[in-house]
Amino acid sequence: MEEHNGDMAETGPNGPGSNPEAPTDVGVEPHETGGELVLEEAREEIVRLVTHPVEEIKRLEHVAEEGDSAATPLIIAVGVTAVLAVVFLVVLTVIMLVYYGT
Repeated sequence: MEEHNGDMAETGPNGPGSNPEAPTDVGVEPHETGGELVLEEAREEIVRLVTHPVEEIKRLEHVAEEGDSAATPLIIAVGVTAVLAVVFLVVLTVIMLVYYGT
């Protein structure tokens, strides 16, 4: 069994005398996970969609067709949700007009 002296307890990842709890990658961004990457890409898509909606819709259609982007599933899900919401609102409007219109 190994014995550790007091000097070894203070040895960090950068050698003796360094703090073992201090981060070694100061100034380096941590690696993003897949979820964080998708969220960041979705934020960028939303900003572009708000600033230039017509051009962005055309570009998003192209991106979704290619399927190379990490945000492709989100783009398709939002598109399907938007179409379903429009259909639902039209049907609801017709039902309300028929029910309350008579």
